[in-house]
Amino acid sequence: MRRILISIFLLLPLSLHAGNRIAELSKAPARSFTPSAIKPVTLSNGMKCYLLEDKVIPTIQGLLIVKGGGVYADIKRSALASVMMQLIKEGGTIDKSPEKVREFLDEHAIDITFSATQESFEGAFAGLSKETDNILGIFFEMLFDPAFDNDILTVVKKRVVDGLKREMEVSGPIAHRNFRELVYGAESPWGVIPKPSGVKKVSKNDVGSFYNEFFSPDRMILAVAGDFNKAELIKKLEAFANKYPKRELPALSMPKVTATDSPKEKFISKKFTQSAIDIGHLGSTRDNTDKYALVLMNDILGGSSSFSNRLMDAVRVKGGLAYEVWSAYTFGPDGAPGIFQMHAKTRNQTTEKAIETIISELQKLHENGAIKEELKRVKTGILNNLVFEYETPFNIASSTARFAYFGYPENYIEIYKKAIERTTLDDVNKVAKKYLHPDKLKVVIVGQKK
Repeated sequence: MRRILISIFLLLPLSLHAGNRIAELSKAPARSFTPSAIKPVTLSNGMKCYLLEDKVIPTIQGLLIVKGGGVYADIKRSALASVMMQLIKEGGTIDKSPEKVREFLDEHAIDITFSATQESFEGAFAGLSKETDNILGIFFEMLFDPAFDNDILTVVKKRVVDGLKREMEVSGPIAHRNFRELVYGAESPWGVIPKPSGVKKVSKNDVGSFYNEFFSPDRMILAVAGDFNKAELIKKLEAFANKYPKRELPALSMPKVTATDSPKEKFISKKFTQSAIDIGHLGSTRDNTDKYALVLMNDILGGSSSFSNRLMDAVRVKGGLAYEVWSAYTFGPDGAPGIFQMHAKTRNQTTEKAIETIISELQKLHENGAIKEELKRVKTGILNNLVFEYETPFNIASSTARFAYFGYPENYIEIYKKAIERTTLDDVNKVAKKYLHPDKLKVVIVGQKK
């Protein structure tokens, strides 16, 4: 079953449930929908906000996106971003100890999380609407006044190290990490593999210095949906804007990708009963006008979580070589393309046959293109999924915030929908010829040689 599904953002993974839903919806008649339009409100401290009222349930949800991300960290401390965000969640604030923060969240039934991706830092909150003042208060206090408690830092580092060690004994994560390193290069922040030794070196000073490079309100986008009055919520947010003004920070420079496109293979010997295989090469960037055709092409190959996609049909259904097989085509920022990746797990004895079958399907699509029925199926699945993916106000608000963060227009849902609808079979076959490179494949195998 596939791990990643190309979403409307052409970058961000959806849930496995959403991936399976696309496969189901590809068989249903095409549906239409009109998402709610949201105009941003910019606070006096520069924070941009997307607010959408929803009176159905007495709750409130929020998503905050901060410009930054893991790729900005020193590659020798590549897990620094993850450590920092966990410490914001657990390390207390200037005025509240870690224990006091936990007690406050429990007392008011508030859920708050913080996380890092390669291209962003994110925070999220949820709770009952009657707790709105408490939710916003503690969320912004944790965000802007973190204490980075040293004892909690020790706990977080141990947890991250233990997690990395566990991943080193699971074939899929080993393959994925080494595949990224092979594609981007071992010295690239886009491909570096976090190591326990690097995590252990992270100090409180490292965390504080890294935090100070990014966390200013004018580098943040906030999405909120729920049971509130918009005008009143803006007043509340503006009060926090006065408390937490913007800071003068140096401009950020996104690391570029300098990887070569020569074919390579890496075998990692592990005493597993199954081999994990990753095959592919560099993907493309979000400003590429061919991205819509590439999304459809990938779904035809192996990205739709459907037994009808080519990899599933050839490798699993007909070949009986793997239970799990999928493809993903991702898009990165200008100068840092994403990855095209095909993945499978198979018995050690059938590893070579599985690889041959996967590459054969890639070559067929590259050389001969897709057919009309395939394009119709994946188009219908993607378009119908838009109804499912944007059926809640919070999904609409948070998606609009993500569009803005990644430089898309605020009505990108409609733009995306129309672009998918007008993409032709000729468009798909042209990108299969142009962007699939059977002669430049990077291959990672984790397992035992037979």
